[in-house]
Amino acid sequence: MIAIGAFCFPLIFFYANTAGDDLEKAAARIMGDVFVKNSGIRTLRVLSDEIGPRLTGSEAAHRAASYCLDLLRNYGLTNVHAESFGIGDWLPGQAVAEALEPFHKRLRVDTLGFSINTSPGGLVADVIDVGHGTQEDYEKAGPLIKGKIVLAGLQDPADPAFATKEWQKVDFAARKGAAACLIIAGAKGGLTRTRASSYGGYSPIPAVSVAYEDGTWIRRQLEGRKTLKLRLLTQNTMTGRAVAENVVGDIAGKERPEELVILGAHLDSWFLGPGAADNALGVSIALETARILSAPDLASKRTVRIVLFSGEEEGLLGSFQYVNDHESELDKVVLMVNLDMTGLMYPGVINPYGACPIGDKLGEVLPMLAGLGVTQIDARYPYDSDDFNFVAKGVPALGLQGRGVRDWSWGHSYADTFEKIEADKLNMNTAAVATIIYFAANRREALSRRLSQPEVIKYFKERNLDKILKQEGTWKKLGFPGEN
Repeated sequence: MIAIGAFCFPLIFFYANTAGDDLEKAAARIMGDVFVKNSGIRTLRVLSDEIGPRLTGSEAAHRAASYCLDLLRNYGLTNVHAESFGIGDWLPGQAVAEALEPFHKRLRVDTLGFSINTSPGGLVADVIDVGHGTQEDYEKAGPLIKGKIVLAGLQDPADPAFATKEWQKVDFAARKGAAACLIIAGAKGGLTRTRASSYGGYSPIPAVSVAYEDGTWIRRQLEGRKTLKLRLLTQNTMTGRAVAENVVGDIAGKERPEELVILGAHLDSWFLGPGAADNALGVSIALETARILSAPDLASKRTVRIVLFSGEEEGLLGSFQYVNDHESELDKVVLMVNLDMTGLMYPGVINPYGACPIGDKLGEVLPMLAGLGVTQIDARYPYDSDDFNFVAKGVPALGLQGRGVRDWSWGHSYADTFEKIEADKLNMNTAAVATIIYFAANRREALSRRLSQPEVIKYFKERNLDKILKQEGTWKKLGFPGEN
């Protein structure tokens, strides 16, 4: 049975658009190449171990882009180039926090991305606990926040789409007059966790991640007293504007080269760890797909375009830049597939993002993927990765979700390292992704037309995403009407 949301129907298909035998032969060819060559794990090792953390705009990010450009050229792709755009220049520096009472205790902290600095001598202030750090939590604390260091975190709601993000907690704290913000990391073991402290710029107040053990220690101290005094120092580097780049390369279509199937993944990572899962993994799958589908015997009707975005971690900056720079081509994009930590689990579910009615058509490719464990199509809404900017423009999009429960408590930390990745999971996801891309690039008819802006807005409002997008300013940034 195939599950699409809450609906199921039998595994029976008619190959009206893609000849079943041809697709089966191509899938067998693709899967054999993936597992025999086993080269995706080697690409991932270069990105993780040899290049390392790839903070947007950094020298390491530029080296990663050059490495990927060279690979795409070596694989025989055409139109291989980088598309540059500007970004605020920020590099992490010293971050120190120490409790001054009830006894001196050094705390494990790291700066949040794009945090501003304290004075060179640091700041000393009382700490106030605001629970998770929702807007309601801040309203409840009210004027008690002014001049204090806010402590927030650990009480995330079940649906991550509606969680209060780190930058929102920092923003709420600043609006209430806080001096700085500490956000408790969720993973145990002394790990801090980095995310953006502001949406699209520098933070309004200094902001750091504090390790779970130290953050919960502070919280326990505050249970028996009104305040706890703490010294915080952040000294990051901010020098104005930097340059980031998206990496682009094409496998030209033989019959309809103007029509595009886009395979995207973000190349950037945060600075604490090498970003093996997030997202050297997705990049490696995209590059392997490029290598395989560039073979002459797998020539496609439509053009397959690889796009490796930068600036995803800072707010989907690279994909936003891409869809605006390529607006004139979006009507010809028949599918966008996004890979963000794809391969951390065994493949299991095709997730068609957005309102485009492609779920039933994707059933044609499922028999080829059953041996990999991909047996379901489950439509969920997109948010918080690069597919979102395509869906917001009405472009059909999908992702490949895993089976079982994903352990990613160590994400955005020092622990996002190469040894966490398993080659068989990477290969199985690569085989599934490359088969889906081949299917979309050769199907006689497009999977769906591009949706209009009113159709996209209706879709977002039906899922209450408009409220989130308006709160963070994305609604207005996308050019949607009625942002207030």
